[in-house]
Amino acid sequence: MCRGDHWSPVNCFGVIYMDIMMPRMNGWDAARTIRAMNRPDAESIPIIAMSANAFSEDIMDSRLAGMDIHLAKPLDEAKMINALKQCIAERSAVKLRNDL
Repeated sequence: MCRGDHWSPVNCFGVIYMDIMMPRMNGWDAARTIRAMNRPDAESIPIIAMSANAFSEDIMDSRLAGMDIHLAKPLDEAKMINALKQCIAERSAVKLRNDL
């Protein structure tokens, strides 16, 4: 069973949708922490940033923190699905057509 903590089995989760503004630790620091973990899935799991801030600096900070895509709130279902498809395609030998 997958649990949302550092004891989850390797490859238990397929994607992380990460809010940037969280209490205790912001999303950028959380993404850096995940990417630095000593486990095989830490570098490959897609991390998709979600934030009300969509300035170029925010997007750049997300990328520098190891996030794959930055989505602006309010979230749109189609954009979330397309972001997920893009992350999967980038990590796969299979390339998606634009019309999917």
